[in-house]
Amino acid sequence: MVDISTPKEFLEEALLAVDTLKADKTAQTENQVRLKEAERALNTLKKTIEKEKADTIKARRGDIESEYAKQLKASESNIQKAESERTKARTKGVNERITEALTPAKSEIKDLKEQIATVVNAAGLPAFCRTKAFYSLFMAKGIKEIVGLVVLFVAVLVALPLLITYFIKLPWLKIVIFILIDVLAVVIYILIYSGTVAKKQDAVNQCRLIVDRIKADEKAIKQITKNIKGDKDDSTYNLGTFDEEIAKRTTIRDDITQKRQQALSEFDYRTADTIKAEIDSRYAGKLAETQEAFNQLSDSGKALADKVTAEEMDISRFTQYVGVKNLNHENLQKMLDLVTAGEAESVSDAALKINSKQ
Repeated sequence: MVDISTPKEFLEEALLAVDTLKADKTAQTENQVRLKEAERALNTLKKTIEKEKADTIKARRGDIESEYAKQLKASESNIQKAESERTKARTKGVNERITEALTPAKSEIKDLKEQIATVVNAAGLPAFCRTKAFYSLFMAKGIKEIVGLVVLFVAVLVALPLLITYFIKLPWLKIVIFILIDVLAVVIYILIYSGTVAKKQDAVNQCRLIVDRIKADEKAIKQITKNIKGDKDDSTYNLGTFDEEIAKRTTIRDDITQKRQQALSEFDYRTADTIKAEIDSRYAGKLAETQEAFNQLSDSGKALADKVTAEEMDISRFTQYVGVKNLNHENLQKMLDLVTAGEAESVSDAALKINSKQ
């Protein structure tokens, strides 16, 4: 470290210190730029590695799930097919059982209808006297038939006239037509009643009894059908073969489900780690190289920062003699030139002269 008493050497040392500091600051800036680039490269590489791990694991796991999904779908289809075949066989068995159980009742109904036809023909009654509707209208018995008859009367004597006269504008004409329809309906009903029930009472009563027996048989048929369809005991339908096939296919499906779970667990807890290790191994060299480049630039940056700090502290010793505004390469060189040429006797003299010229 030179003394102020030797102006030339002092200024040369100051000039060297200023130039060195400037060069080191430039180097520090350039290092910071390269360090950021190296950091981006390192982070990008790390993200690339992690993304490749995630994508590979997702794809491999998806392959496992897809393969087992196909097997399970096929297995479920086989189960549904077996269950469908069992349902068809059971339905066939139920229908055959119903047919067998209803044969006596249906046969009796057929005979009873023939008896009604015989009585009607023998008594000279109209053909409609063979129908159940006739006896519900003209010889109603029981709550159901009576309520039905009342509803029919309301429909014919009230609803029908109202519907027919709806678009008629004249009130008196509406009333006349309304009354005519009701009178006509009542007359028709009385004529049919007097010509059948009143005139051939014995034959009609006999047919009524037969109709009651037919209704009882039809009610019995509905009950038998309901009981057979509601019977949960399938032992009479010989469905054992179908049940065995369903159980077999269900076992296959459950086995596939278990294997799927085992395969996924094996992948999650072992294979996935192996895949990660393989990818890490493949990128190990490049990652180490990139990390080393970053570390070197980081170390260089720290060294330059320390050096610049030390140089800034050291260069402050020149400030008191040359002034802050002169502590640059251009002014120091001018001061050095003045001292070298003998135009200035000291550092302060040189500083004063260059400042007076500015």
